[in-house]
Amino acid sequence: IVLMNDSLGNLPMYYCRDGDTFMISRESRFITNLMRRKEIERTSMAQYLLLGTTLGGGTLLKDVFRLPHSTLIRMDLKAGRMEMKSLDRYNFEKKENAGKDVRQNAGNLVSIFTRTCLSRVSSDASYGNVLSLSGGLDSRAVGACLHENHIPFSAATKLCRDGSNKNDVETAKQLSGLFNADWHLVELLPQKGGDYLKLLKMKNGFNYLLMSDILFYYDRLMEIFGPRINFFTGDGGDRTITGFKPYRNLKRIEDLLDYTISTNRVFGLDEVSGLTGVPKDHITGELESHVSGYPERDFNHKYVHFMIYENAMNWVNEGTDRNRYYFRLQNPLWSIRLFDYALNCPDGQKSHYRLYREFFKRLSPRACAVNYANFNAPLTSKRLMMKLFIISKLPRGFKTAVKKRLDGHFRPHGANSSLSACLEDQINGCAPIGDFLSLSGIRGSIKNLNKVQLNVLFTLTSFMEELGGNGSTLERYKEAVLV
Repeated sequence: IVLMNDSLGNLPMYYCRDGDTFMISRESRFITNLMRRKEIERTSMAQYLLLGTTLGGGTLLKDVFRLPHSTLIRMDLKAGRMEMKSLDRYNFEKKENAGKDVRQNAGNLVSIFTRTCLSRVSSDASYGNVLSLSGGLDSRAVGACLHENHIPFSAATKLCRDGSNKNDVETAKQLSGLFNADWHLVELLPQKGGDYLKLLKMKNGFNYLLMSDILFYYDRLMEIFGPRINFFTGDGGDRTITGFKPYRNLKRIEDLLDYTISTNRVFGLDEVSGLTGVPKDHITGELESHVSGYPERDFNHKYVHFMIYENAMNWVNEGTDRNRYYFRLQNPLWSIRLFDYALNCPDGQKSHYRLYREFFKRLSPRACAVNYANFNAPLTSKRLMMKLFIISKLPRGFKTAVKKRLDGHFRPHGANSSLSACLEDQINGCAPIGDFLSLSGIRGSIKNLNKVQLNVLFTLTSFMEELGGNGSTLERYKEAVLV
């Protein structure tokens, strides 16, 4: 038997060796249901709480692994042998397109992107093309490409229940008019326990339960357009055309570890160690060992490698895979040809949206002139350039403090929230959770947790509780609004 997965890990796969049995599946739940013994992997659990994802092929379960992208498996059933070989070839220090100027690279990207988009348009007339459109750059690039090539499509935008993305909605509405697209606004409803449980059963803890409100969005789109949807998103543009070069120069491994943790952390290192009982030096030692194995020599590019492999392929791809439970999914900005070309463009061209700006000028000048909702200014405006320059000069600690103050996701959320009450019921009723997490630590910190921390912790405890086989507390909260 010969098996090979895709080059970017778009279709997550999982495998397990259980005695003399080898199991591999697109569904991790299929594997866990067949396992004779299920046990949480402590180090992976600590990584999950620290960084929001596990490293490499690790998962929250012992002996269950995520199959790395670009992997070839050969199995000889008669001889009882199996070989697993990596075909990975990415080194993000190498920039094959460094000899081309930004205009030439942008023009080539537009050509690749156009071919990619058009190849993903449904040839089956019964499948309608629908774009999930925001006020950002990535989904607008997809819409602009379809419009410029006379491909009809409908657009849909979600409105958060707290109205926090009103700028997004206004920009998306304007873009829909520009693209002559039939536009639909979907107002999200508060999440209920049943929504959390549905996502938990879908992704088995690989996707934060905080994202369960998106399921209502998908259900509503199916009501509007029917089940035969060719669903386009802009996922991937922020990981290919804009890049991840660190804001400061990383000269030593200690700099890389500090920057990686401070930029991506969910819980602090002390908190993670206190909750899991895993020593801090073991957590950082595992991280150091992992990133040291990346092929790049330069620590700045090792960080780029981390963001592509761990953040995008291990975490983001799990989220986009969730969409496939509903629709035929198309992510043209996360295609192998575009990825290959864009990641080989020099980092300097990607800074301050230089490459993206030139890309848009060639793709659709009119779409480029519409406000970028994140900055309330067009991509080509001097005002946006000035904002980016000022932001780049601010100390990182100051930027983090401002973000935490302005963004509701980072304010204390645990006190008196219904989600906290459900978490309390979980830890009181499921003894195995206490075998791996400090219950006193959870109880002592729960009222001070921000929304992201609370949801990451709740995703973990919900997975652990259901893994025990005695049902889920969420069954009792099915109709309750959990916020």
